Order: sequence, then C-alpha cells, then structure tokens
Amino acid sequence: MPALARPGDLVGGAILIAVATVVWRQSGTWPAPADVAGNPVVMPRALAGVMALVGLVLALGRRPPPTDEDEAAGEHRPLHTVYGLVATALLAVLLTPLGLIPAGILYVLALQRLVGAPWRIAVPFAVAIPIAIWLIFATALHVPLPAGDIWGFLRS
Repeated sequence: MPALARPGDLVGGAILIAVATVVWRQSGTWPAPADVAGNPVVMPRALAGVMALVGLVLALGRRPPPTDEDEAAGEHRPLHTVYGLVATALLAVLLTPLGLIPAGILYVLALQRLVGAPWRIAVPFAVAIPIAIWLIFATALHVPLPAGDIWGFLRS
C-alpha cells in the first residue's frame, strides 16, 4: 500500500507555495535602482522558485507514517515550529533598530540551536552567514540592506 501524504506535509507545502507566490509577486513591484550591478529581483525570485519547488515536493511527496520510535525520538515537534515563527517575527522587528548583521546573527543562531546544532557549529555559521550576505549584496551588488538605527546613531 503506497504511503499517503502526511497532513503536516500538505499544510507545510501549501504554506511554502503561498509564501513563494507572495515573494514572487512582491518582488515585481520593486523599482529598478540605477546603481545596482544587476537586477535586485533575481535573488528573491530564485529563492521563491526554490521555495515553491520544495513546497511542491513536500505536498506531493509520500512518506510512510511515523513509527513509535520516531515519535519517541521527537520527530514531531510542533512547538519548534512556533519557536521558528517567533524567531522570524523577531528578525523582522529587529532589522530596523539593529541592522542585518546583528539581527541576522541572532536569527541564524536561534534557528541553528533550534534544530540541535552544537554551539561550536552554530556560532561560526551564525556570524559568517549574515556577514557574507552583507558583503555580497551591500558591497558587491550595491543592494541597500538595513544597517540599523543604532549603528547610524553611533556613527553620527
């Protein structure tokens, strides 16, 4: 008997597809800045495409039902989903006052620890990823990213 899609996979896939659709449509409303070395819409649309593809695979894919060992091992962690949503909401709130790098460090660190990454792995990645994003987009591509009100106040 073929395995059926899990209800959580269907919901998760639908959410990913919906978010990808919003990102795709919203990125089309951005004005094209003259000083950017490339089209700033390419990256969000590429990420939206990957997100939609993952959502389709999740929604259409079939996995066997969880076993008792899976449940005992903690595979079903709905509270972790809530923690991830709270961390993402905090990132959105902290971007303006802190800027991308400090808020990104906190966000990546929270997500790394949420999925069980050890501190020795989580901290270097949490520091490196937002800095790499800043260097690529703000420095190389001249895409404006939030620097943060606190840093602007300290520089003036």
